[in-house]
Amino acid sequence: VTGVQTCALPIFGLRHPLFREAIKRMGVLYPDTELILEELQSGLQLDAVRTGKLDAGFVYLTEDASEPATSLPNARSLNELRSLTLEEGGIGLAMPRDHSLVGSETLDLADLSHEGFIIVGPSLANAYFPFQPRIVQQVSNISTQINLISVGMGVGLVVVSPSLQFPGDIQVVPLRGIEYRSQFRLIWRQDATNPILQNFIMIVREMTKHC
Repeated sequence: VTGVQTCALPIFGLRHPLFREAIKRMGVLYPDTELILEELQSGLQLDAVRTGKLDAGFVYLTEDASEPATSLPNARSLNELRSLTLEEGGIGLAMPRDHSLVGSETLDLADLSHEGFIIVGPSLANAYFPFQPRIVQQVSNISTQINLISVGMGVGLVVVSPSLQFPGDIQVVPLRGIEYRSQFRLIWRQDATNPILQNFIMIVREMTKHC
């Protein structure tokens, strides 16, 4: 099968080994297929796949029913889109490597009232905080958030999962006492018939069997 497929990855998606492996396998098994990749926030990907601007997308979603903890769209917003879950995760606190809390196995939000938080977009885990968080920066994407955290400008809430890799100049510590579930999914239109897309879905589905 030859042709072109457009696919999006979330900001910071290249840090996820499952995404990299899917792209690599597609190139090996179908060398005549051209993949056009676009970096796009998860919420924007949903609209782009619905309208046919993208054939597929890799997105982070939350299944949290309360006020959003991050800027992730809720899994309920998929509606008519089809999806395949690659990995499930939660939420953690990202901090620079020289932070005094580095080395902690878990953290409680109640112990972080003195910290300055860097947030992505307008969303924040207000439902979880036992105090009014001090926001030092509001940025548009997680890549900028991580870069600012790495140079010591503050800490931030980030999605965590078993395979997601963060840069070596920050440490991410899980938060205890918070029931927050996130998912890394491949999404596509229910009426999609593109054979290239079907091959790609098959590759990703086979990968999930061994996760």
